[in-house]
Amino acid sequence: MAANNAGLRLDGVSASYCRDQRVLVIQDVSLAVRPGEVVGLVGRNGSGKTSTLSTVMRRLYIANGRVRVGETDVTDLAPAQIVRAGVRSLPQGGRVFTEMSVLDNLRTAAVSFGLRDRDAVTREALSWFSELGKRPNLRAGLLSGGQRQMLSLAMVLAPPVVRPPNHQLVVLLDEPSGSLDPEHRSILTTVLHRMRDELRAAILLAEEDIGFATRVCGRFYQFFEPGRVRMMDSS
Repeated sequence: MAANNAGLRLDGVSASYCRDQRVLVIQDVSLAVRPGEVVGLVGRNGSGKTSTLSTVMRRLYIANGRVRVGETDVTDLAPAQIVRAGVRSLPQGGRVFTEMSVLDNLRTAAVSFGLRDRDAVTREALSWFSELGKRPNLRAGLLSGGQRQMLSLAMVLAPPVVRPPNHQLVVLLDEPSGSLDPEHRSILTTVLHRMRDELRAAILLAEEDIGFATRVCGRFYQFFEPGRVRMMDSS
């Protein structure tokens, strides 16, 4: 696929947790996610799904290969520069500030991404999550597990909804369905499809629940042995 059509592209990427790169946790990984597409990474625990997402964010040392966001080569960029290139990441279990309110969590996300109009960001984010919009002043620690996961996603989503036109958006999600109940899984599915369709996000999702992944993703890459990946049909 042409580079200018790819929201995210990895070409022959190998990476290690250690600077000396003697032990590779992913090897020769090549994949692409187009804007307006949700692509799944599937495989057993420890096979390389999370490591692939971490590599894109430069939490691992890249030994070989290139990582591109749109037409920008981000292989050698620092994590903050990768964020500025349009990449957003939600780690497994999500991340919220439990002592802060829902609104303050969203405002903090806006500040962290360098956005000045925090009120506009929070309004837009809450419009995607009506359940959170009903309790904006509630302390995040009092939310249910599913609600906290939705707040985590809202914090990732908040900056893109007010991003400049034609700005690249890549979203990396690590086991987002987690231990969600059916209601919040349904909400998550709707939000991911809205991100795909309305924001034209290129979404790469690492997921163990094949049933959930099948409902959300259009294509899959499978880690068939530790650190090695291949494309598979969604059927």
